[in-house]
Amino acid sequence: MKRQVELRGVVSGKYFYAGGRNITVTHKFKNVTKNPLVSLVVDDLKSVQPWQPRFIKIFGTGDIVTRDGYVGKSTYIRITPERKTSWGLD
Repeated sequence: MKRQVELRGVVSGKYFYAGGRNITVTHKFKNVTKNPLVSLVVDDLKSVQPWQPRFIKIFGTGDIVTRDGYVGKSTYIRITPERKTSWGLD
């Protein structure tokens, strides 16, 4: 089953960092410890009149790191992008 979960993150030139409250007890955290293949989807609506959805899906590998981030020193999933697909982007 695919799950959509709100995620807070930081982009740092080479990596995406995903974190949040109690991330170490989430499914995404447990999944990365078992299988490092990850994907990250960012989507939005450019316009509702006319309807113009757009998205980018990033595929890569994830690992667990501790770093100073937006919530201070914490545990994050570090995502190394390897390829992407997108729709509706100019």
